[in-house]
Amino acid sequence: KLISIKNALNQRDFDYVGNSKADYIIFQSSIQPYLMTESRYFKSKVQKKIPEILNIQTRNSSIWKSIYRQARVRQWVKNTLIFFPAIFPIIKLNTASFFNLLVFFSLFCILASATYLINDIKDIESDRLHSKKYLRPIASGELDILNAFVLSMLLQLSVFIFAGLIFGFVGSVLIFIYLALSYTYTFFVKKIAIFDVFFLTCFYVYRLIAGCLIIGTPVSLWAVLFCFLTFFSLACLKRVIEIDKELKNKNLTIAKLYQPNHRKLLTECATGSSFGAGLFFALYSINTTTGLSEAKHLALATLSVIIILFLIKLRFEVENGQVDHDPIEYIFQRLWTICIGSVSIILMIFIWS
Repeated sequence: KLISIKNALNQRDFDYVGNSKADYIIFQSSIQPYLMTESRYFKSKVQKKIPEILNIQTRNSSIWKSIYRQARVRQWVKNTLIFFPAIFPIIKLNTASFFNLLVFFSLFCILASATYLINDIKDIESDRLHSKKYLRPIASGELDILNAFVLSMLLQLSVFIFAGLIFGFVGSVLIFIYLALSYTYTFFVKKIAIFDVFFLTCFYVYRLIAGCLIIGTPVSLWAVLFCFLTFFSLACLKRVIEIDKELKNKNLTIAKLYQPNHRKLLTECATGSSFGAGLFFALYSINTTTGLSEAKHLALATLSVIIILFLIKLRFEVENGQVDHDPIEYIFQRLWTICIGSVSIILMIFIWS
């Protein structure tokens, strides 16, 4: 790296900004070295070896605000799938069951944030090249990598222990399986095309299954298939959005996994999964709702159509370039999606009341 810098500058003097042990030799060769870190330990270690080095403040906010931003709290909405058993099947939830879902939801949110920390540490180099992800606290150097790693391990261990204490063996196993899936995705599957989308979909389905198991509700195969196809469609759309953003930014080196020629396949998968989700919802409803009145059967048919229209409309907005981030986050930000979701929940309550 030092040789490349000197060659690029034709052996002229230079100042240098660094943030790792690998930068020592470059610090010593520069006219004015600058250190960019929030780690007091690393800062003191470098200053002992290079007294003339100057520290650059990497953040204007407190470390707690950095942790809050790194935790991706906005993505906690994905964990609301844990409450799925409360509105979908024919279940008369008591206060204790709902409280159990609420507690498990809280633990799951903390666990998800802990795994995001590991994921962002693993992807730090690619995130620094990304048009938006470089602003994340870990990628920008605002949050020290060692601090983030230690915090993640403590949170994971705490959630595992509390889940075991509150929900017993089932709670511990559910947390362990999620962690196993998360680490498998982060370190292995993430770089395998199509399998990465499949794994992302499994995370959503797993939330539904976990919610059922926590309150002792039987898991319906139809419900699992419906959720899998719905979120597989959304996961494919997410990859389409990433391809479109890279084409727009002319930065195709970031996502080598999916190239523009894969866009057609992903959109076809999203469309097919949308219709499949509507079909499996109808089959699930018929399988669990015998003896309903004509009005409720009509409501069921309406709900199946709404699901298909909702997913197709979302794909339409993706094609128009109106969605520039995670479609699941987008769903919770648009008025039309919130209205459709509210109507769907009202219909569900009417059907199974």
